[in-house]
Amino acid sequence: MLALFLSLLLWHRSAHELNNFKKRQPWGERITNEYDPTAIGHAARLGAELGADLVKVSYTGDVDSFRGVVEGRHVPVIIAGGPRMDSDRALLEMVRGAMDAGAAGTSIGRNVFQHERPDKVVAALGMIVHQNATVDEAMEMLRENSTEKEEMSLERGPKLAA
Repeated sequence: MLALFLSLLLWHRSAHELNNFKKRQPWGERITNEYDPTAIGHAARLGAELGADLVKVSYTGDVDSFRGVVEGRHVPVIIAGGPRMDSDRALLEMVRGAMDAGAAGTSIGRNVFQHERPDKVVAALGMIVHQNATVDEAMEMLRENSTEKEEMSLERGPKLAA
């Protein structure tokens, strides 16, 4: 269906118009910061009020601002994985911060699927979400039984296209 839509769009639009279409952000032109706590809070509230069983939103970047997103929601709030993280520690700190703010869990894709050891990163994330582990405890689990080559990649991971 998406391919048909894009084919029709290409047929009806010039290349210049298509470039402008692709540059548009899903949150609209008036939202200049996709991590703005106010905008994310409104999106979470709207999803909950429209009857969603849970809402998935971007992490705002810190515990205090994300707590404002989570508080008062009558449905679970989970965080999206966002762009590819520079390190495993950054990913684990984001998840730890979200959980400390009251998030119900995570929905992380590329930071798991593009990782050299997706099984280990899922286990580390599970430790934070389900066992209230610290970032250091989760990092230690990531390093357990790793070869020297894997240890080097645990901090950086492969940089693949999003």
